[in-house]
Amino acid sequence: MYCHNCGKENVESAKFCFYCGSPLKISQKETKKGGKKQRHIIAVLVSGGVILSAVIVFSLIPNKNNQNIAETSIASSAHNQETELVQKTELVQKTELVQETESTQEIESVQKTEYVQETTSSLLINQSEEIPAGPSSDTFILPESDSRFYSADELKSLSAEQLRLARNEIYARHGRKFTAEDIQSYYSAQPWYTPKYEAAEFDALGDSIFNEYEIANRKLIVEFENNSTQSREMKGEQ
Repeated sequence: MYCHNCGKENVESAKFCFYCGSPLKISQKETKKGGKKQRHIIAVLVSGGVILSAVIVFSLIPNKNNQNIAETSIASSAHNQETELVQKTELVQKTELVQETESTQEIESVQKTEYVQETTSSLLINQSEEIPAGPSSDTFILPESDSRFYSADELKSLSAEQLRLARNEIYARHGRKFTAEDIQSYYSAQPWYTPKYEAAEFDALGDSIFNEYEIANRKLIVEFENNSTQSREMKGEQ
């Protein structure tokens, strides 16, 4: 800014001349220049405010997006946890169903086994009741005279009466009837004896009705009877 009195140049903001002290008058040009500068400053400030507002707005938008993303992530996590819980529950239910089914099958299997065992036992009991027991060896003098050879040592302890019964026992096995009342009465009391042939009818068959064991054992018994005094006194029919 120049002084109109002395022509010296002063600073733009001075109101009086630094050299002569005269009041400084602002020219229209300078006034216009200052107005432009002020408008420039205002424009800069407005632009800065707009930019700052935009920055603030844009800074808020990402936060909202982040919030949406966070909410979406939480919702997704909750959904996944719910789905996992449902799957675990279904798995537990299936496992319990399988275990229950296996347990039921085991029980049914045990029941079937017990039923089979019980049925088998009942059948065996019924069969044992229906099928008559075979002749006891206690009712025979020589229980194996039709299936093996006896030795002299096995017969030497028998009395004359026992030898007589043992010999006729071979005939009684095949159903011969006896004329001697005591012999007939004795064998009629035995559970295994079944009379089939009259004495004469049986004797007519000869030895064809006997096997080799019976023939050999009968011969041995007769030898013992012949050597026994008691057998000669008490000798009955053949």
